[in-house]
Amino acid sequence: MYETRKNNGISHFLEHLFFK
Repeated sequence: MYETRKNNGISHFLEHLFFK
C-alpha cells in the first residue's frame, strides 16, 4: 500500500507490522 513518498516511511513501517 504505497500512497505517497511522504508516507513511505510510515507505510513501510505499518506494512511490516500488519503484513508480518
